[in-house]
Amino acid sequence: MEEYIELNNFEYSLITSKNLIFFLPLLYNSRYFGLLLPYNNFYIKTIEKIENQNFKNNEIKNILLKDYNILKIIYKNDDFEQYKLLNSKLVYNTNKEGYINVYFDIRNLYDTEEFNRIYNIEKYKNFIIIKFNKDNINYQIKISKFKSYEENQDKWIKIYYNYDEYRRSPPYYRYVYSPIKFYGDRIEIIFNEDSNISGNSKFTINKLIKKRIESFINNNNISAGFPWYFQEWTRDTLISLYGIYKINKDIVKHKLIEYSNYFLMDGRLKNIKDSNVGNSDGIGLYIKRLFDFKDLFSNEEFNKIINIVEEKLISYENNYLDQKYFLFKAYPNESWMDTLNRQYPIEIQFLMMNSYDNLYNYTKKDEYKDKLDKLVKSVKYNYINDASLYDDIKNKKIRPNIFLSYYFYPKFLSNPEWERLFDYSLNHLLLYWGGLSSISKFDKEFIGNSNEDNYYKNEGKSMHNGDSWIFINNISALSLCKVNKEKYNSIINKILKSNLEFIYMIGTLPERASANNMKIAGALHQLWSLATYIELKDVVA
Repeated sequence: MEEYIELNNFEYSLITSKNLIFFLPLLYNSRYFGLLLPYNNFYIKTIEKIENQNFKNNEIKNILLKDYNILKIIYKNDDFEQYKLLNSKLVYNTNKEGYINVYFDIRNLYDTEEFNRIYNIEKYKNFIIIKFNKDNINYQIKISKFKSYEENQDKWIKIYYNYDEYRRSPPYYRYVYSPIKFYGDRIEIIFNEDSNISGNSKFTINKLIKKRIESFINNNNISAGFPWYFQEWTRDTLISLYGIYKINKDIVKHKLIEYSNYFLMDGRLKNIKDSNVGNSDGIGLYIKRLFDFKDLFSNEEFNKIINIVEEKLISYENNYLDQKYFLFKAYPNESWMDTLNRQYPIEIQFLMMNSYDNLYNYTKKDEYKDKLDKLVKSVKYNYINDASLYDDIKNKKIRPNIFLSYYFYPKFLSNPEWERLFDYSLNHLLLYWGGLSSISKFDKEFIGNSNEDNYYKNEGKSMHNGDSWIFINNISALSLCKVNKEKYNSIINKILKSNLEFIYMIGTLPERASANNMKIAGALHQLWSLATYIELKDVVA
């Protein structure tokens, strides 16, 4: 008997295979949905959607996910459609013969230009070749296994992207190409002639999570989130390294070596490899992960990287250490809460405490011990009051970065001291469904329903003023588990359960969700959400 999990979200669905992503539009559609494939150093969209005339107005009864790459949609009359994503093709089949339209929108994922799109069709008896050319994209797709085909008179069809309008991410309409109408109960869309590997082993949630993480890895590139964050972001990768380590240790070592070349002149780590924009927490994150995975390196390899780190740390201190407070500052939009102006983010102080501690223990240089002591003293003076750990000395909001801070440097306080601060924060942040709000529920800036404002501003934006971030929830549960697993057991279990609820909604873990109603928000398939879930499960087990 085939094993499936039943998904309860009928708005859109997702299947993956290696580094391939297929977002299937159901009630909602986005110009970022469809079949997404790596092409050179970026991602392209190829197929907009497959539309079977038999099911155009049918009501969905069930959506079943098998393994990580097979999706079956069952309708009220028990007819079905099934999508299977393999390494080189997308296989569509159904129980009823009919007319099938395939809508093409071959382009760079971020390209919204309507003009200069050139398609050429080559027709053969048993297959069709679709060729596309625009700018630096020359691509072809083969379609086969149909019974017959005919010319489709409506070659360019206007598509409405209601999900993009909900996100306030224009344009909301686009013309896509549908040159051929196919007939039959099966088609295969072949985009690579390589051999296929099908997932036929026993289905488990753990297997699903690991396969989902693999979908982010394309040779030397690790994407942050789909469908719109397909670039490799150093912060996201470093946060995710534990989960990646559980899948491929060699990738972890390779990335730490690679990132040692990504430091800017001022000591910051680049956000993206091909940019000169840095982030204020990058060097601290890098040092933490370097020591977390120290055993992957030979002494010679490790010492070589430490020499680079020590040199870059001096530059970082010269540019970012405020000697008045002996605290590390950040410029607007540089912390992980990248729409906020957090001048002295609490988690960055903890990253640097961890850095000094590790460097002192490894090098035995007294300067690192001296700086650690000064930073510890400054944080205790500037951030702690009777009940709370401030998020920023210039903006004393209550945010879940306290749990991130523990994760980075738990030695700062004793467990009972951490408990006292955790208890206060949980009263402000814990949501009924198990997640944590990104700001106190009692703050005047709290927004309970995600508004998906896509513009780069924070006024009236729920993103960091209410939305619950899945990776933060997982790291918070991990921190609670290490401080007092018995005391916080119910909260830890709620957070674990919320992960499963998201998986049973869409078959993966998203970036974030609304505080009030758990409605999925942000990127729909997010690496650090999945990677930290693996880390949490390992600690709880």
